[in-house]
Amino acid sequence: MEVVYGFDKLASFNPGPLVLALGNFDGVHLGHQKIITTAAQKASRLGLDSAALIFNPHPQKILCPEKKLLALSDLEIKADLLARLGLDYMIVEPFTAKLSEMSPEKFLNKYLKDIIKVKGVVAGYDYTFGRKALGDTNLLLKWGQENKREVTVCPAVKAGNEPVSSSLIRERLVQGRVEEAADLLNYYFYRRGRVVPGRGKGQKLGFPTANLEINPELLLPRDGVYFTLVKKNGSIWPGAANVGRCPTFSLDQLILEVNIIDFEGDLYDEIITVFFIKKIRNEQVFSSPEELKKQVYQDVKKIRELSDNYLGNSSVLTGLT
Repeated sequence: MEVVYGFDKLASFNPGPLVLALGNFDGVHLGHQKIITTAAQKASRLGLDSAALIFNPHPQKILCPEKKLLALSDLEIKADLLARLGLDYMIVEPFTAKLSEMSPEKFLNKYLKDIIKVKGVVAGYDYTFGRKALGDTNLLLKWGQENKREVTVCPAVKAGNEPVSSSLIRERLVQGRVEEAADLLNYYFYRRGRVVPGRGKGQKLGFPTANLEINPELLLPRDGVYFTLVKKNGSIWPGAANVGRCPTFSLDQLILEVNIIDFEGDLYDEIITVFFIKKIRNEQVFSSPEELKKQVYQDVKKIRELSDNYLGNSSVLTGLT
């Protein structure tokens, strides 16, 4: 999949007419996956390439900066997931206050029709666009009919009675319910980052940890200890990951550190991926480092037992992972 940074760069890729998936696709969850695969299948049927249009940063960061939205995925994660779904292009257009004032009609005619030259468009049932979000799927369908563009609107994908949405997944993660989040995502929620020097506390306790450098604009699950699977260069190890501020050592900075069980070697400056499988316990304050050490020993023992159901299974990382 090619990543195109800006409408003005698209022509240099010479993609030809496209089938375009519309949406921000934060998290690329089950509902997004339906939109993307529909676009890819439509493109294949028409003998065309497929693409997704992504505005960056997330429009809410420009329109509602006071909300301080933490995203499920950055551009790297989106590109990773969209490529796995079979898209040919991911078009990334800067989102600005000026762009937010564009009328829905101008957006459709200038960008979709004249610049991208779409032959087909796929969007979710709740997609809105243009100034004050006045454009909706009814306008999109009408525009498609008038301009002989094939427009498909995908219905909601539901989990029980609720439509799967990025906000619902954020809610689950904030509650530490990573297993439920995985069901909504169709893959284990993960964070990828570079291993950076930490405080050395884990090493002194006998449980050395890899400390990940994480984009501060990305959401982490609720503070606590998690059973994770750690992937590096195609190899997988079980891990005990801590998300939080390490209250026993009075640390105020939010961190993600993981004890990679049975791993030997130096990981500094390496890129690893941490998949959140199950929450083990909440973060807590211990009376002494020795009490913490006893608890970590119990955590690792439990994770070893849990990992028996995953390691050695060729489908351990299901869905899109």
